[in-house]
Amino acid sequence: MDYDNDTLDAVTEQQYNCDYTSNDTDNDLITDQEEINPGTDGWITNPTRADTDFDGYLDYDEIHVFFTDPTDKFDSPYYFQPLMCRRFRGLSDGIHKITFSWSQPKNYLPSWYYKLLIVNGSLETEIYSGIFRYFTYIPTPDLFITYQVFCYKTYNNRGIYAQWSGGIFSVHVDVENPE
Repeated sequence: MDYDNDTLDAVTEQQYNCDYTSNDTDNDLITDQEEINPGTDGWITNPTRADTDFDGYLDYDEIHVFFTDPTDKFDSPYYFQPLMCRRFRGLSDGIHKITFSWSQPKNYLPSWYYKLLIVNGSLETEIYSGIFRYFTYIPTPDLFITYQVFCYKTYNNRGIYAQWSGGIFSVHVDVENPE
C-alpha cells in the first residue's frame, strides 16, 4: 500500500527508512521515489538525509541550483566559490597570449556551454562563449584582470561550476609563440 502517493509501497519505504506518510521524508524538495531511483535528475540520494554527502548543501540545491554531485562532498559549491578572485597582469607588449583550459562538470549535458568573462567590479565582459573547454586570449597590456569561467545550462542560467578563483585547471602564458 502507498499511503503518501509517492509510488513507493510500504515495504520499500520501510527498507529505506522513509516516512510512509510523507512523500519527502527529509523535506529537501526531492520526493522519496526520486531519491531512491535515478529518475529525471539522474541521481540516487539518501531519502532520509536532506544533505546526502554532508557538505552543507541540500541535495535539491546541488542538483538544480549549483549543478554539483549531491553524493560527493568534494564536488560541492563550497569548493567552487571564489574566496579571492585570481588576477593576471597582461603582458606589457599586448602580443603574447594566455591560454585557459578547464574541466567538464560531472553532470554536464550536451546542450550546456561555457563562458569566460573578464570581471572589473560589477562589470562583466564576455571574451568567450562556446562548447570548447579552452580559450586563448591576448590580454590588455599593464592591467590586472580577473577572469571567471561559468558553465551555462541555458542562456541566463549559469551554474556555479568553476566560478574561478584559481579553479581553472591550467592557465598557460605563451611567451614563446605570440600570435
